[in-house]
Amino acid sequence: MNLMKKPVSTIQIKKLLDPILILFFAIYAVIFSLGRWGGSKPVLLIDPSGDAGALLSYAAALDHPQFFANDQILNPQNQMFSYNGIYLPFIRFAGSAVGDYGLGFLILLPVCIFLQLTSFYLFGKAIFHNRFWAVLLSAISAVPIVYGFWDSCGLAYDPLPRFLFQSIFPF
Repeated sequence: MNLMKKPVSTIQIKKLLDPILILFFAIYAVIFSLGRWGGSKPVLLIDPSGDAGALLSYAAALDHPQFFANDQILNPQNQMFSYNGIYLPFIRFAGSAVGDYGLGFLILLPVCIFLQLTSFYLFGKAIFHNRFWAVLLSAISAVPIVYGFWDSCGLAYDPLPRFLFQSIFPF
């Protein structure tokens, strides 16, 4: 008689915990993003003076150069117009697909949130070998912390490149 044998139901429940937690992260990411968006079209909640506004302006200038012909910075013919990261092609594609650069930009928000929560959870499981500490690491990494004047870490309201990079950092 083996006293160490666990009931089948306990083993099955433990196998389901990871997919349930990851599903919870996905649902949270969607709910958070819908709350951030608020249903407005066009998306009016993006700060035009910040990094998000700059990314959207660059995308608009690439798609509609005739409107930026006299702009010293956003004129695509200008040598200063050299910012072309992975975000710009995505914003341009998503913006044209949904008809709004702001909404196209916010489509990245649930992806960033899901990656942030999931990657830190999986990282925590790998280093702690304990689900509780992994969930705690994921939750702590999600807390927004503002340091300096314009920089922060944790969950953000805009899917800026630094948010995506911090989200995939544990991978």
